[in-house]
Amino acid sequence: MGPSKKAAEDPGLPSGDWLVRHDALVIGPLPGAQVVDKLYAGEINARSEISLLGSGVFHPLAGVDGFKVHLAKAEAKLRV
Repeated sequence: MGPSKKAAEDPGLPSGDWLVRHDALVIGPLPGAQVVDKLYAGEINARSEISLLGSGVFHPLAGVDGFKVHLAKAEAKLRV
């Protein structure tokens, strides 16, 4: 499944491909739009760790500036 049209058209998304680590599972590489789609679907959350492909360093998604707005929107959507 490709990224949603809305996410794919968002110019504020971090560029590049990302690895996502949630619990013991690492998935990717995924474009930023697909990471956002997984947020909205509830498949990943603020505690999920992401790494720009090739960097080798994972950070909690909540700490990566380019995803903060999307994270807040996704969390609000999942609450209602």
